[in-house]
Amino acid sequence: MHKEGDYLSLSLDKKICRYMDFIKFMNFIHYEELFFARADKFEDALEGEIPKCYFKSYTQEQKEGYDEALKVFNRDKQKTFISCWNVFEEESYGLWKIYGGKNGLAIVTTLEKFKKALEYSNAAICEVTYIKHDQIHIKELTSPRITTPDGFSRNNFFVYKENYFHYEKEVRAIIATDEKDTNKKVKINFNELVEKIIISPFACDWFVEMVKDIVSKKYEFKNIPIFKSNIEINLQE
Repeated sequence: MHKEGDYLSLSLDKKICRYMDFIKFMNFIHYEELFFARADKFEDALEGEIPKCYFKSYTQEQKEGYDEALKVFNRDKQKTFISCWNVFEEESYGLWKIYGGKNGLAIVTTLEKFKKALEYSNAAICEVTYIKHDQIHIKELTSPRITTPDGFSRNNFFVYKENYFHYEKEVRAIIATDEKDTNKKVKINFNELVEKIIISPFACDWFVEMVKDIVSKKYEFKNIPIFKSNIEINLQE
């Protein structure tokens, strides 16, 4: 079952993953906290932007309130926090390059475990739909909504991204809040969330062994499979 606010067509046994560098991984395993970035801090200039077609059906009087609507929406972006994951069917060389780097890792879990980890966080779990902002028709937008802790509901345009990001196959956990903050962190149980850990194809063998020691010996998560990427790379020493 998907809770109200979720926007998913994926089954709960679907695997998802998050590529990250070693520093973010250590922060994740040490504090057992999932990091949510503030929505207005993303690199994509159209992140969460209201698609142009959304206002095409407005009356002239409504259109005159467009600028005010954008101001309200931009304020809401500062009170919206997102954790980005990717549908995992096979490894992505591109995502390793962008998010993992030489000493990077990918955390793999299932959508069901992800939802359970965030059960008490007020997060909506959403599958991203890739569109062309200036071409999509208003009738194609389902315009799901997200709800703040005080029960206020607002439009959730963070489920839409420009089509040139489609390779990410993104799944997002989105938290709407009543207050602006720099970021948000949600406590999770690392051992219950993580199904396996994949280490970057660019990593050296010593790094692979170090990560295994950190996970199984230092933090005593002994039942999490850890292995190096299947992508074969000619490493430059």
